[in-house]
Amino acid sequence: MRSHLSITLFALLPAYAIAESGLLEEVVVSAQRRSQSVMDIPMSVSVVDQQLLSDSVISNIDTLVAYTPGLSGIEQGISTPIFAIRGISSNSFGIGGEASVGVFVDEAYIGRINSTGAAFMDVARVEVLRGPQSTLFGRNSSAGTISIVTNQPQDQASLDYRLAYGSFDSVDAAFTANTPLIPDTLLLRANLLHHTDNGYNRNVLLDRPVGDRDTWAGRAALLWRASDHLDATLTLAAENTDSGGLGYGSTDPLLAAAGGVSPDPFSGEMASDQEIFDDNRSRDVRLHVDWQIDPQLQLKSISAWHYNRSPNLFDVDGSALFILNAGFSDRNSTTFSQELRLLGSNERFDWIIGASYFAEDVDADILLNYNEFNTIGGTPVPPPPVPPVFKVCDPVSDSVLGPCDDDVSERSATRGDYRSYAVYADVNMPLGDKFSASGGLRYTFDRKDYSYDAPLVDNVTTRFLGNNVLGYSTEGAQQLSSDWDQWQPRLALDYRWHEQLLAYASVSRGYKAGGFDPAATADLSSFDEETSWSYEIGLKTSFWQQRARFNATAYRYDYENYQVQLISNGLARTVNAPEVDGSGVELELHLQPHPRWQLISSAAFSRARFGDFVLDAIDLSDNRTILSPETSVSMIGEYRHPLPALGYASVRFEWLYQGEQYFSVQNLASEKQPAHAVSNLYIGIANDQRGWQLRAMARNLFNTEYYVINRDLGAGPVALRAAPIYYGIELKGSF
Repeated sequence: MRSHLSITLFALLPAYAIAESGLLEEVVVSAQRRSQSVMDIPMSVSVVDQQLLSDSVISNIDTLVAYTPGLSGIEQGISTPIFAIRGISSNSFGIGGEASVGVFVDEAYIGRINSTGAAFMDVARVEVLRGPQSTLFGRNSSAGTISIVTNQPQDQASLDYRLAYGSFDSVDAAFTANTPLIPDTLLLRANLLHHTDNGYNRNVLLDRPVGDRDTWAGRAALLWRASDHLDATLTLAAENTDSGGLGYGSTDPLLAAAGGVSPDPFSGEMASDQEIFDDNRSRDVRLHVDWQIDPQLQLKSISAWHYNRSPNLFDVDGSALFILNAGFSDRNSTTFSQELRLLGSNERFDWIIGASYFAEDVDADILLNYNEFNTIGGTPVPPPPVPPVFKVCDPVSDSVLGPCDDDVSERSATRGDYRSYAVYADVNMPLGDKFSASGGLRYTFDRKDYSYDAPLVDNVTTRFLGNNVLGYSTEGAQQLSSDWDQWQPRLALDYRWHEQLLAYASVSRGYKAGGFDPAATADLSSFDEETSWSYEIGLKTSFWQQRARFNATAYRYDYENYQVQLISNGLARTVNAPEVDGSGVELELHLQPHPRWQLISSAAFSRARFGDFVLDAIDLSDNRTILSPETSVSMIGEYRHPLPALGYASVRFEWLYQGEQYFSVQNLASEKQPAHAVSNLYIGIANDQRGWQLRAMARNLFNTEYYVINRDLGAGPVALRAAPIYYGIELKGSF
C-alpha cells in the first residue's frame, strides 16, 4: 500500500523553483487572465517553469506531455502533432476544423495545429489548464489550454547560452541576449536557436536518413516604457524547419519483404520508394500594450499576426512499392487577432471585461499519388495460393475499363475564410472570511466560408470505384458557409480551510465551432459545433513548513457532438460523435525534504469513452478516445552535492510512465500503444555563482520500445518507433 501511495503522491508542477533556504517559492500565473499565486486559483493548472524546462530538456509541447498530468498525445510530424487534455484531442489535420486544445503564446492564440509544434525559445513558464477554458481564453479551448509565456526584456544586460551534442549527430545551440538600449526606457531581448539531427531511422532503399530535422528560429522583443503607467512590447519571431518527414515503414510482412527489410518497426530500417518531407515556416508579430490608468484600473491590448506554411508528403503504404502517397503540396494560413481587456478592482471584488476578434485565411492543396497496377490491379507482391478469377489491370479488364496507369495524381484545392467575435466578463469576489467565488460569461460568434475543388480524374480506378480515390470529386468549386454562436459560462467556489489549504469546486462550459471537410456531398462535408459541460473539485495545500506542495483534482465531463477525425487513404475527415463521457483524478506533489534533495512527480487516472456511436456500420460505443492513457505517472528525483571551490555535482533521474492507449477510435489491438515507461538520467557539475553547468545525458536510458504511430492509414499497416536511447553532453550558462 505504501509503494502505491509513493507513486501517486510524488507530484510536481505547480511550483518547481527552489529558494536557497530550501523552501518552495511562490509561483505566480495568469491562468485567470490576472496575476495570482497558483495555489490561490480554483482551477486545475500545472506550471512548468523555466528551471524544469531547462533541467528536463523540454523543448516543445511534444516533450512536455510526459511531465504534465492529464496532457497526452504525440508529435507524429512537425506539422501533424496530436495533443489531448483529459482524453479530448486536437488532431484536426484539415483546414476546415480546428483544435480542441487551445495553444497561446504570450496570450495570443496560435491557430492551426501545424503551428503548435514550434520550439520553446526563452520560455519563462508553460501553464497547462485542464478542462474547458472557453470563458477566459475563448478560441478552441474546449478541452483545455496550453499557455506559453516567454521571458520579457529586462533592465540588466545579460547573455545566456546552451550548447549540446549527442546521438544521431544531434546539435543544439541557443543564445539569448538582453540589453537596455536606453536605460529604464527602451529594452531589447533577442534569441537565436538552431537544432539539427540525422534522425534515428534509415531508408535503405533511398540510402538516406528518415526524420532528420534542421531548425532555425529567432525572436526579438523590444519593450518601450513610455511612462510610469504605459508600456508597449513589440515582438518579432520566425522559425524554419526542414524535416525528413513521417518516416514510418510497412509492418505487413509481404510489403516489407518487397524492400528487403524486416516488418519490425524497431529495427531502425525501412524501405520506402518515396522521398518524403515535412516542412514548416512560421512568422509572428505581436504587440502588447499595458496602460495602468490608475492603481485600480488597467487596460491591456494584445495584437497578433501569425503566418504558417507547412507542405508535406508521406508514403501511405510505407513500402518499396509505389502504391499510395499523400500530403499537402502547399498549405498556408494567415491569422490576425485583437483583444482588448479592462481589469479593475475595489475593496469588494476584482473584475475583467474584454472583447476579441480573430480572422484567419487558410488554404491547402491536397495531393494524392498512386499506381493503378499496385492499388487496384491485383497483388503487388507474391500472389495468394489461389489467384482471383478476375483481376483489374489485365488483358480482360483492359478491354472493359481501359489500360491502367502507373502514375496518377489527384488534387483538391481547399480554401477557408474564418472570422470570430467574442465579448466576455469575469469577476472574483470574497463571500466572507473563508469563502470566495469567481465566475464569468463569454459570448462567441463564429463564421466560416469554405470551398473545395477536386476535378474528377478519368482512369481505371475512378471508373472502378465510381469516384476519385480522394473519396470525392467536384464540377467546379463547391462553396460552403455557416455560422455558430454560443454562451460559455464558468463558476467556481473555493473555501480557505486555513492559510495553506484551499478547497474548490467549479463548473464550466466548453465550445468549439463546427466546420467542413471535403466530401462527396455538401451534407457529408459539414460537421457540427462541439460543446461540453465539465465539473471539477480540487484541493491545494502546502505543508511541512513550505517544503511540500500537494494538489488533487477530481473531474467529470460530458461532450456533445465531439469532433472525431478519421483517416482513410492517408486523408483525414471529421465526423461528430454524439457523446463522450470522461472522468478522472489528477495528483501533484513537490517535496523538498532537504536543500540538496528534490522529489517530484505527478499522476493521472482517467477514463474517456464514447457513448452510443455507430459509424459506417461499425459500433464504436464505449471505445476509448485516441491517445488517452488511463494511467500516467512521472517521477523525478534529484540530488546535489557540494564540491569545494567548484560548485556542486548533481544527479537527476526521471521515470515517465504512460498506460496503454490507442491510435484509432476503432481500438484495434493492432493499432495500440502498449503501456511503457521511459527513464532519463542526467549527471553534471555546475557553479551557479559563475553561471555555468556541464552535464552528460542519457534519455530513454533502457532503450524502451514504443511507437509514434502504429495503424493502417488506408494502404496497409505502418508504424514508426519513438526515439531509442540517446546519449549527449550539454554546456549552458550565462554572463
